[in-house]
Amino acid sequence: MRITHAWPGSVDLGLSEDSRLHLMEALVSPFPTEAEAKAFWDDYGGCLVVLDPSDCPPQLPGLSFQEARQIEMTLKHPDFTEPIGDTHLAFVSIVNDEGAGLFLLTPMNHPLLKTGEPNE
Repeated sequence: MRITHAWPGSVDLGLSEDSRLHLMEALVSPFPTEAEAKAFWDDYGGCLVVLDPSDCPPQLPGLSFQEARQIEMTLKHPDFTEPIGDTHLAFVSIVNDEGAGLFLLTPMNHPLLKTGEPNE
């Protein structure tokens, strides 16, 4: 699992270049430019969590109870989901009144997605 609060443009997320480009496209799409998307992220505090196939929320080591709960709620009750290329799915929850989001990126073959557990 990887977590970043920094704009993920130059952060190593362990993704293929194609997946990284699709992710960046999805993050920028609500804004006129990447610079405006980054400024919003920096001003209002976005968070990106990349789950590996072996990660099983909410029992993720190193997370506070609140962080694990936010990840679990985003999996079960996302504000929206979006495919990221052919390999990943983004679950997104808006986490404050300004519109900042928690972006949870999972491989499409993640065990939680096979059981249907995230949206039960």
